[in-house]
Amino acid sequence: MRRQYANITVSIPAKVQARAAEDEWQNVDWVTFSTRELSVDGDGFLMIFKPSSGIRAANGSVEPKPLGNLLRACRTNADHACDKLMVTTSDSMYPMLRFTLSSLDDAQELLKLAMRAEAKLAASYVRVADDVSKDRGASLCELERGILETLKARCPLIFSGLDVYGSDPGGDDGNEVLLAHGCAVLLDPSSSGNVGKYELLFFSEDDGPRKPLESLAIAPSSTLRSVPAGAEGQVAFEFFPMGIGKKLVFAFDDAGRGAEFERDLRVRTNLMVLSSKTVKGRRAAANARSEFDQFRRNTLVARVLRFVRIALVMVLVAILARFGQLATTAHKAGQKLNWVGLTVSVAADVRGGLGIAQTAAVGVGSFVCSKTTDVVATNDLRACLYGDTLSEVEMMRCVQTLVPAKNVHP
Repeated sequence: MRRQYANITVSIPAKVQARAAEDEWQNVDWVTFSTRELSVDGDGFLMIFKPSSGIRAANGSVEPKPLGNLLRACRTNADHACDKLMVTTSDSMYPMLRFTLSSLDDAQELLKLAMRAEAKLAASYVRVADDVSKDRGASLCELERGILETLKARCPLIFSGLDVYGSDPGGDDGNEVLLAHGCAVLLDPSSSGNVGKYELLFFSEDDGPRKPLESLAIAPSSTLRSVPAGAEGQVAFEFFPMGIGKKLVFAFDDAGRGAEFERDLRVRTNLMVLSSKTVKGRRAAANARSEFDQFRRNTLVARVLRFVRIALVMVLVAILARFGQLATTAHKAGQKLNWVGLTVSVAADVRGGLGIAQTAAVGVGSFVCSKTTDVVATNDLRACLYGDTLSEVEMMRCVQTLVPAKNVHP
């Protein structure tokens, strides 16, 4: 029984490949193709569209345009009052279309029809999977069971029915030969909370499940890309474990199994890329912090603070040593310890030491200034001007000896 929908507008994706529109249709611009009548077969779900403009037959009528089989459909948003549907078809050119229906009832009826089509498609996939399982050789099934038994603690992901091609081990590197027919296995690291190491293993029917033919670590630079398959119904991939150099080619008999392998391998490769970027970022941040701390330690203020801390420690040690010396002297002399007197004596020694340090600092500063500039030391000038035993003439001579002749003006 065919269902008819009048005044339906069909839109196609603009400036984007059809497959990209199928993956991210929310971000795609749509162009109106035409508005006319749509008929859908109730058994095979084949859709026929008769647009208002198209290729005209010899008699002048508009030719119907097949849109492929209806696979599934959904509303463009969560609003149940929406009359726009995103429709997935079996057409190779436009697998994703947007339908704008003339009424909400038509939209609801087409959604129900799409649900029936999707259920029928799922049932056909199950039948195909059962047929493939029945037709699979006994040796390949035995290999899968052996791998599961050997690696059951690692929860392996097994992808059976593939051919592995690579360089001839005993010949020229440019010659690609069949290395094995069997299973590919993805192993995740143990649940330790870290990213760890992801592995890709290959088991052949000839060698059995005990020892893999090849064991490769998945690195951030690992590259997987699709290539044309050698036979119809197959999918093939080129895999570069380190991004360059060694190359392997995988050919899957089942396209669905190959798509699953591609998805799972890309997820783990992207995870390794993200982990590598995180490690590099942390290392760069640690280096930046180290350089900043080194710069902060070498500033003038930091050096002065370090000198002050060292000087304070030395003063404290000297005070404690002086207390110990005075206490020891009083004990040897048989005198009773007078802590107040000891404190007064030590304070006097500290004041004397500070005075000596101040005099030495002033002397050093005056000496440096006299050598680098025309400044006269304060102590020398005070000795000339305030000396009680100097006459006026001697005082002038003293000042002249301190001031360079070139700076003395009449």
